[in-house]
Amino acid sequence: LLNNQMQDAEAAFKRAALLSPNEPAVLNNLGLCAAKQNRWEEAVDLYKKSGTAESNYNRGIYAIRLGLYSDALQGMGEKASFNKALAQLLNGNASDALTILNALGENVQATVDYLKSIAQMRSNNNAAALELLKSAVAKDPRLKSYAKDDVEFLKLREDAGFKAIVQ
Repeated sequence: LLNNQMQDAEAAFKRAALLSPNEPAVLNNLGLCAAKQNRWEEAVDLYKKSGTAESNYNRGIYAIRLGLYSDALQGMGEKASFNKALAQLLNGNASDALTILNALGENVQATVDYLKSIAQMRSNNNAAALELLKSAVAKDPRLKSYAKDDVEFLKLREDAGFKAIVQ
């Protein structure tokens, strides 16, 4: 799975399922293989059969893809994660999303700062949004072109600080 060799990984997990057909970890990993190959219904069925906290979290990711943000949050548990924050933000809870993202710590990936920036925009805190966007772009310059056209930053398009970040 880690090497993104889905067919090989899936074949190995199917062999494991022959030995232990109800093993939750095997079922969850078969679900991950199916999901990575866009076989989402099969993946969700395997996640349900697995019944683990991890498989519930994975079902939450699928719920995000379907736009079922409240459903996504139900399975994501208590642990702070990027996907849980994304579900909160998309569910209209920018403040809760920021709380989750801040719990991830200081040394985070560019995408975390980018999502924090969007949450700040949705909270009408433009100054904080710009600082976080600047941090995200410093970590991953590819985000410049994405941010430039992102509708989340529409009201900042003429702002000199925004222009400096995305140029």
